[in-house]
Amino acid sequence: MDQWRTPFYVYCGADAVLGAGIDGVTATGVDDFLIMSYGRDRAQTPFTFDPMVPGSVYFSLSSLEDFNQDLIIWNGSWIHVPKTAQIGN
Repeated sequence: MDQWRTPFYVYCGADAVLGAGIDGVTATGVDDFLIMSYGRDRAQTPFTFDPMVPGSVYFSLSSLEDFNQDLIIWNGSWIHVPKTAQIGN
């Protein structure tokens, strides 16, 4: 469970793309995985992953509503995470 007391969602293989519904994420085999927390509001945040723009994975935390953003890990790397989690700011 995440800090909002909701389960983490785990998608594997083709479901990492189809089940999560995130644009820009591609799965190539059974070993691919995606882990999501739907945030404080428990609703999916529309999000497109662009691997060509590494800084686009970060979002700012400046108000309570920002905690509604999803937290997403794809194949062991954060692809949607608060900027405050960035090391070496």
